[in-house]
Amino acid sequence: MFDFNNVDSMQEIVVSCDSSGKIREWNRAGGDITGYQREDTIGKDIGFLFPRETRKRLSRIMDYVLDGSSFPAIEVNMLISNGQKVPVDVVVYQEEKGFTFIIRDMTLKELLLKKKYEYAELYKTLVEHSSAMIYLLDTEGKLIFINTTGAKMLGYPKEEILGRQLLEFIHPDDRERIVWHVQERRKAERATWNVEIRLVPKNKKTRIFEFDYIFALLNSFGVYTQKRRKNGSSSGQEFIGTQGIARDITELKTLKQFVKNVETILPICSVCHKIRTTEEDKEKWMQIEQYINRKGGVKFSHTICPDCAKRFNTLT
Repeated sequence: MFDFNNVDSMQEIVVSCDSSGKIREWNRAGGDITGYQREDTIGKDIGFLFPRETRKRLSRIMDYVLDGSSFPAIEVNMLISNGQKVPVDVVVYQEEKGFTFIIRDMTLKELLLKKKYEYAELYKTLVEHSSAMIYLLDTEGKLIFINTTGAKMLGYPKEEILGRQLLEFIHPDDRERIVWHVQERRKAERATWNVEIRLVPKNKKTRIFEFDYIFALLNSFGVYTQKRRKNGSSSGQEFIGTQGIARDITELKTLKQFVKNVETILPICSVCHKIRTTEEDKEKWMQIEQYINRKGGVKFSHTICPDCAKRFNTLT
């Protein structure tokens, strides 16, 4: 039998019952958690703390324990004095002429599990609707996960993507160059960072831009798990696949090309052929030779062409 002078410092409820289930000892935690003080419980059947369906389970467990069997903790609800149900773990031990119940309040555990589930759902939402394609490959380079953004980017339903090689969706001219980046095994600084690739979508006609493919920046790294020996000790890491993120930069590429094209359109005077430029926010006109020299470092030696020479001789 437990020494109830010592168990009052325990955080778990400790209850001693006779062989019929009548309570004969009740520690301080029992009062703190349930609201029932010692004098409220002595002589009562332990079942009054539990719903009817749980009482039957406890009765069967007590029979097993009396027969010398041990029984693992069970998760049930316990009724407290205000009528609320509290999730608890219950373990039953046999003692002289009765039982000892150890009852652990699992409210915090339930709260943490709920939060864990909520955070998992939040993480799933963030991954699925990220602005970038997020994928996971197995050791053979086959897709075992792709987020919603990635599926939309490629123009396929997920079920038509999963199980296929990611290389199938990459421009044929890029495959040999980036095969090791796509199926990356390295981690941290040695992994793949910002490698440009071209993805080929299913329906090219739906592309907003003039390209038949999608420009993307790829980051990828190897995923590993701990290998375990039979005794449970670690025996190193085992490669299990590749995780990657591909950001669509097609719009950026298009914008850069547009800017490049705009820069090649030069405003030139139709009379004197000077070039208009902007320097320090001020408009300036300069000779075409001077402009080309500044932009390209080209130097000029002045001469006269045959046509102009003829015209000049005619004038003289």
